[in-house]
Amino acid sequence: MAEKNAKDKLGEKFAHHIQCRCVNPTGIGLFPMDNMPTSLTAEFDGLVDSGDLAGARDLIQGHISSGSMEALFLSSTCSWPGEDLDDFETRSLREVEIAASKGYAPAIYRLGCYYRFGDFVEVDVLRAVGCFELAAKAGLPAAMYEYGLGLLHGDGASPRREDGLHWIRKAADCGDASAEEFLLAHGFGPASL
Repeated sequence: MAEKNAKDKLGEKFAHHIQCRCVNPTGIGLFPMDNMPTSLTAEFDGLVDSGDLAGARDLIQGHISSGSMEALFLSSTCSWPGEDLDDFETRSLREVEIAASKGYAPAIYRLGCYYRFGDFVEVDVLRAVGCFELAAKAGLPAAMYEYGLGLLHGDGASPRREDGLHWIRKAADCGDASAEEFLLAHGFGPASL
């Protein structure tokens, strides 16, 4: 059911948005720069880590009402009282899609992961790489790494080794541990980073 909902909800506008790569959902201009996590995410994570899920939900509720895509994305990570698993998964996917369509980089990255690995939706490598590219260009290190891997391996296109390594190096420069490990494991030690 979640796969069908995802396809129905993505629609033409979002599919076109992914193909165009760096435009906002209206097709005009670049995404705003407020598309990365703030102290709201840190505070939310602290509450979740301490086991205060009610406090975490309370924290983001007002932000969701005011249109915060960061808060909407955070909401996608936790269930609400009385919500069964199917309802949670449907709501979570919808919230990730909405936040991604508004340019929130972590949501774009997560949607890319969904498409890459088939979580909630069917595997679609082209959409995954498109999402990773958008989130990478917005500055999200994990997305830089995944986008670099996609380019390196030719996911959905011919391999582009140098472009792929550029993005993986950029992710490593930003502190992405997976990118650092990849470069070291493949002979690109600290001297060549």
